[in-house]
Amino acid sequence: MRKPYDIMVDSALKKYDIPLWVRPYVYDYVKSDPANAVKKALSFVEIKRKKGMLTAKDVKLPNGITFDIKKVKMLLNTFFYAEEEVARMCTSWVERPAVYNAEYINHFTQTAESSTARARAIKSVIEGIAGNTKDTLKDIDSVFHYVATLTEWPERIVALDFILRYAYAKTLGLVFYKVFYPVAPEFMRNISKVFAKDEPCAIWGENEATRMLEEGIVPKERVLAMCGEILSRVYASIESNISIAKQSGVEREIGLLMDVSVAYPLERLAELGVISDARKEFKSIIGSVQKKKG
Repeated sequence: MRKPYDIMVDSALKKYDIPLWVRPYVYDYVKSDPANAVKKALSFVEIKRKKGMLTAKDVKLPNGITFDIKKVKMLLNTFFYAEEEVARMCTSWVERPAVYNAEYINHFTQTAESSTARARAIKSVIEGIAGNTKDTLKDIDSVFHYVATLTEWPERIVALDFILRYAYAKTLGLVFYKVFYPVAPEFMRNISKVFAKDEPCAIWGENEATRMLEEGIVPKERVLAMCGEILSRVYASIESNISIAKQSGVEREIGLLMDVSVAYPLERLAELGVISDARKEFKSIIGSVQKKKG
């Protein structure tokens, strides 16, 4: 017999056109507090005509949840750091190619230019909310440092334009944009250029990565190895900053987002037939992170 929150979850997924594969992760989130979990999670998107507020000290979202302005700037500075790292990494690949490939060199040249433009837009937002900060979220650097070590063009494409794209841009970036954009004053509207649409080079990269995966250009074993390395670092980087979520009372919601960030690229790989059981791979990656912790 289905429980009441099963119906609530399914209804919410359908209403907001959220993929059905998210269901087990949402169920895990709901189980510990079924009476309030769905209502609280939906409050982030069901804002209707409510308005948030930005002050010198904090950001109050339309659902009443408040974030310290210093923590918001830290998040923005992390996005800024990530875009700068992508630009730097792509530039190094272009300037010192192990094997010359005009098509990929052109792609990563455009990606570097796009990331530089995004970084510039994010910087203007940071400066617009009372000055800059060099503080970033902990452990984010390990994600990009690993990707930068890849030497084969196909692996670079799959790692950057598929795995990282689905883990970060399509989850954390998009959620941040949708949650904070409604409270943003006019000078922060530049953030829409960062999260609201895909650049042509990003679309090309995702399509090329998809083709490579479907054709087995990067062997399955290698794809899984890269997923393990990258996604375990993604998960650890979010988990190590969970104290920010605790301060605002959204620890469980960020925990759900953390799970989805790791699961999304795995679910896409399952759709392409690269792996057979995304949930199994997810549990394996999370297990490896917990084992390293101790």
